[in-house]
Amino acid sequence: LTTDRLWRKNRKQSQVNSNCFGTDLNRNFDYKWNPLQSASSDPCSYVYRGPTPFSEKESIALRDAMLQQGQTYTSYISFHSYGQYYLYPWLHSDQLTADWIDLDDCAKAATAAIYGYKRKRYEAGAGGSLLYQASGTSADYAKAVANIKYAYTIELRDTGRKGFLLSRRQIIPTWEKNRDGIIALVDCLVQKNNLIK
Repeated sequence: LTTDRLWRKNRKQSQVNSNCFGTDLNRNFDYKWNPLQSASSDPCSYVYRGPTPFSEKESIALRDAMLQQGQTYTSYISFHSYGQYYLYPWLHSDQLTADWIDLDDCAKAATAAIYGYKRKRYEAGAGGSLLYQASGTSADYAKAVANIKYAYTIELRDTGRKGFLLSRRQIIPTWEKNRDGIIALVDCLVQKNNLIK
């Protein structure tokens, strides 16, 4: 891949159209996969969902890790760019989960910590209503199928001035701001899950 630095899919050649490559792995999970919210059935699309749910080795591997026998996960975090958001399910719908307040509490703890570091504002909320609806996402699958209560999609800097073309000199500052956010998120999750006696 030498001509498109913004490539977002994997590189498997389409069986339908030999001129097209790749599946958007964050549209390939088997929860609300069939609706086409910010997803496509066109193999040439940047948001191609794949021919079937879990058609891709990468999404299968992540699914298997989530569902590994004997493992209990309290949280799932997926990093993306861009927009400066801490999103939680649902992403496929503008509806809220029954326990959305718990997810919101920890997302807001994270965004408050980021703002407190150098006044960089991230927004927190349910992805399907705050940003846009997307079907077949890993976070919705983690929440609905793998029963991981705290599932988050973190959209990193910026808010659109540079978008996906963020300067490399912004990589470390982006980490520094999110480091404080992740620490606050984990602290909140620990308290919510009564992991501190």
